[in-house]
Amino acid sequence: MRVLRVEIEAPTTSFRYPHFMVGRHPTYPMPPPATVHGLVCAAVGELLGPEDFRFGYRFVVAGSAHDLEHLHFVSQASRSDRVEAYGDIHRGNTNATVIPTVRDFLFGARLTLYLDKPDLARAFREPRYALCLGRSQDLASVVRVDDVELVPRPQGYFEHTLLPAEARLWANRGTVTTLPRYLDHTLGRRPAYAHYLFLTERLVATIEPAPELAASLGPQRVRPLPDAVSLWVDPDSPDYRGTQRAVWFHEFN
Repeated sequence: MRVLRVEIEAPTTSFRYPHFMVGRHPTYPMPPPATVHGLVCAAVGELLGPEDFRFGYRFVVAGSAHDLEHLHFVSQASRSDRVEAYGDIHRGNTNATVIPTVRDFLFGARLTLYLDKPDLARAFREPRYALCLGRSQDLASVVRVDDVELVPRPQGYFEHTLLPAEARLWANRGTVTTLPRYLDHTLGRRPAYAHYLFLTERLVATIEPAPELAASLGPQRVRPLPDAVSLWVDPDSPDYRGTQRAVWFHEFN
């Protein structure tokens, strides 16, 4: 399978929980699919449909922290609101409230993004718009763009990646979370949500029985894949006990 591999770095990033408006703002440990879609659309310079490409990724960070930032809540002023400026009284049209808020963020982020559209390479070499990994202030830079031929293998490892929620049944580890999958711009940017599995630790997945791997690593770290699931690995990735990094592709539909 010929795919596009893009290495992206960002000094800081934060993937906010969409339903948190007040109080501390946590961050997801990895980018939601909707964030990936927005990143690719920014590079291309136009809105791509949910059927235009599939993606997989590996995402690592140097650490996490929190800091204070200002949130600005703006509302329409009432008829009785008045503002004094330069000695005159004026009727106000908006009210703004500044609220200091604790926000969690990640730093030293590196995203290895795989896209099943190799023809998007030029878009990442010459992005149309600024690339952001998370919020608009989380500027990112592309450090490498190349094509890679993923190869089918009977074994491969997953780590620091996103898997479908159903993978929890065979992986036996990770955290299932509801994430924004896609923002429908034809319906006022209405978000669609889906369940996914955050997998941070390394897990060897096998299509065929691997008794030697299971004996050396333990059965909990070597898990059989369900039937009819293909295993595609990056041949340039680091070797681990005779296996290499596998890529799971997601759709936005």
